[in-house]
Amino acid sequence: MEHRIRIIAGTARGRWIYSPSDTATRPMLVRIRNSLFNIIRPHLAGAKVLDLFAGTGVLGLEALSRGAAFCLFTEQHRPSWQILTRNVERLGFKAQAQVIPQDAFGIAEVLKRESFTPDIIFVSPPYKFFDDDAPERARLLNLLDKLVPERLVAPDGLIVVEHLSEQLADWAPDYLTLSDRRTYGQTSLTFLKD
Repeated sequence: MEHRIRIIAGTARGRWIYSPSDTATRPMLVRIRNSLFNIIRPHLAGAKVLDLFAGTGVLGLEALSRGAAFCLFTEQHRPSWQILTRNVERLGFKAQAQVIPQDAFGIAEVLKRESFTPDIIFVSPPYKFFDDDAPERARLLNLLDKLVPERLVAPDGLIVVEHLSEQLADWAPDYLTLSDRRTYGQTSLTFLKD
């Protein structure tokens, strides 16, 4: 059985998208999503967006609904990217979106190949990826650190990372400025700027 998630605002306001019923995806809670989009509102109009570890695509779809020009989604979990593709079509954003069915760690090559330089990047991986002993942690932090030197994010680009509140407390990105961190119970959003 699939779960339904509502788009909060914009041209698709009130429309439903779907999420797999398994535990491989973790859509952002509505109150956190609403806060996030209130914070980044000035950056959205006409923005090119990259939604890494997209799951259902709710972040990228919400961005498109609120005025972003285009969103590139990456998701490797087959049931999730199949539903994500349906969600894009369901909301009428097929011409403004591309779904890449692969893991997010290869995104540098995709961005270079597609000549796509995002203004906003959403990074919402499984929380366990940020655990100190997780093999994915070093790969993920390395990916974030190379976005600027390899010119994979637009000048003045914004990166939003979702993680557990106790994670990333000691992390200082090499090439990014930590501009803000908001905490909502067990979840935090870290805002990084070029």
